[in-house]
Amino acid sequence: MAGNSWFNHNECLQSCALAGAAAMAAGITDAYIVANGPTWCYFYAMKVTDRPGLNLGQRFLCTYPSNGAIVFGTEKELLQTLADLTKLPKAPGLVLVENSCAFSLIGDDLSSIVSESDLTCPILTMDSGGTLGDFWAGYRKALLDLLKLVDFQNVEKSADTKKNGKVHNEECGQENGNDRMTKSQYTVNLIGCSVTYYNEIDDLAELERLLKIVGIDVNLILAVNHNMADLKCLSQADLNVVIHPELSHEVAEWLLKKLAMPYIEPVLPYGLEGTLTWAHEIVTALMKQAHAAGSQADESDTLTKSDDRDEAQIEIRLKPLTDLIQSEKARQFERTKEIQRLCGEPWFDSVLVSAPSSVVRGMERALNDEWLDAGQFTYVVHDDSKSNPDYYSYVQGHDWQAALQTGENGLLLGSDQERRLCVPDKHIAYQTISNPEPAEIVLAERPFMGIRGHRHMQEIIWNLYIHSLENG
Repeated sequence: MAGNSWFNHNECLQSCALAGAAAMAAGITDAYIVANGPTWCYFYAMKVTDRPGLNLGQRFLCTYPSNGAIVFGTEKELLQTLADLTKLPKAPGLVLVENSCAFSLIGDDLSSIVSESDLTCPILTMDSGGTLGDFWAGYRKALLDLLKLVDFQNVEKSADTKKNGKVHNEECGQENGNDRMTKSQYTVNLIGCSVTYYNEIDDLAELERLLKIVGIDVNLILAVNHNMADLKCLSQADLNVVIHPELSHEVAEWLLKKLAMPYIEPVLPYGLEGTLTWAHEIVTALMKQAHAAGSQADESDTLTKSDDRDEAQIEIRLKPLTDLIQSEKARQFERTKEIQRLCGEPWFDSVLVSAPSSVVRGMERALNDEWLDAGQFTYVVHDDSKSNPDYYSYVQGHDWQAALQTGENGLLLGSDQERRLCVPDKHIAYQTISNPEPAEIVLAERPFMGIRGHRHMQEIIWNLYIHSLENG
């Protein structure tokens, strides 16, 4: 029997492309997903993607092909499933049909089959089995193929009329009562987000709050809690801010070439200094872009050719956020000074961080600069990103349990998978930051990014440190 090694268990994190594509569509509220494959693939993808509030029990379907379908094809079962969707009280805005590995191999022509259905909405088809890539590859391909279906040209022509500072465009959907076209001086899209990432919704709410503080509106959070019609409004933002490059770097490049939409990929805002740096990069990119285009919204933000004046304007815009950060630092000092006097600063012999690459990059900076000290840091990324040669990667098949063998007390920031594989006789403090997550209930809003996220992470780390001293 195989040993209890990380490599033997990595299938729980290396989910297939079918699950990744489904995760993309799961964030579009009027999208339906059809898995054309065996029930094992369907239920596995459902387990990976389903989250509270997504209603995937009704929106994620399976064709349940017969045993003979692996030889004769799945046309009958697939058309029957699509016919069921035509009977819904409200028509779908999008249907994603994806083949599992087996039916990708037999060569079912999905595009031809779905063209025979009576559905009037866009139908996106994919051969998305695990043989074609992992979760992140499936997400990227599905999102890019989806955007290629959207007619951005007509929206751009019809979205010029402004009334009371709002862009009026009947083709742009308005989900959950939010007016997505409210126009402030600057607007951005947040792209490369997934409703299936751990803690993503709370983190995105905090990022949107931070941007509002510095006078930036979020036009659209791509593939997160909006309907299909909202995609037509994507082109009306001034800048695309990539949250998780492992999900949408290629999409950002495509939008740059197709719609001339600039983008940036700042390191995620974990910690107070990381938050300020993140906001600074976005404001700088927006103001430089506006200066280059000669389209500043008001005279107070007019940029000169002087770099000093440029930076001064940026600092003025960031001042409300800077003041909040200084206030948070003072608050944290007052609340921790007594425990610091008794216990010193948080310290662990070894710290292991295991998560998607964008999360690891942001956490690394906050851990090193703000959150704690440790004898050894080890970083493991779940995806195949090559963002840092010092990171371990699941796809390389390393055995990372050795990273937690240093010293008597360690800290693990990762998923339930890593937690279960820790050596039992070692004292390992643990906090979930990535999927798969353990059985837990989180009722309060609890971001990890931004100012509020820094507060939560400091509280978590301090309490884990104190607990480690008590158990030591």
